[in-house]
Amino acid sequence: MTSEAISPGRGATLVKLLLERTGIPTTLHLEDGAHIVAHNCAWGRDFGNDWEHLSLNVSPEIEGVAFEVVSGGEVAEIIDPASGEVLYRRPNDVK
Repeated sequence: MTSEAISPGRGATLVKLLLERTGIPTTLHLEDGAHIVAHNCAWGRDFGNDWEHLSLNVSPEIEGVAFEVVSGGEVAEIIDPASGEVLYRRPNDVK
């Protein structure tokens, strides 16, 4: 799926980042304190929703890694686990 197939929502920046990091473990810290290590991302945006939904670790499937689905609006920050660098932080005024 290309970024032109669906008009961008509020999470377009984080979707682009996750697509660029396909195959590279990337840690998503969620607003509820949970975290997910993503290796790949498929995404879409349902009619009427502001944020994209993220299907993580689905294609290709990785043995022993759980498939996860979250809203981009739940992602507080994205970290490169190898370096500890914060790659994305949701703006405070965005919800």
